[in-house]
Amino acid sequence: MALVAFAATGCSAIGADNATTAAREFTTAVAEQRVDAACALVAPRAAENCATTVSSLGDQGSVNQAEVWGEDAKATTRSGVLFLHEFSNGWLVTGAGCRHRGDEPYDCAVGGP
Repeated sequence: MALVAFAATGCSAIGADNATTAAREFTTAVAEQRVDAACALVAPRAAENCATTVSSLGDQGSVNQAEVWGEDAKATTRSGVLFLHEFSNGWLVTGAGCRHRGDEPYDCAVGGP
């Protein structure tokens, strides 16, 4: 039983590290205005108008450790929140430049939660 709990915890830690890495790669690409690189890290459903929107995001600041729930993650930056999803080819951003609005859903510049 302890082995199963350890294995599950290990996967969660790896998932959080991988989600954090993807979020950092995205925010670095945005800060450096490497629009194509940033858009390559965005999930297909959130990629509409990606180049235009990413250009307007600006420096999001450093990424804190991502919180992972199964195949979904949330990473906080100095200026907002990123949402990610784990696809077969890795973690991709599903929402960027997201701001919390109290009881309302997050408002995201790119995609959404």
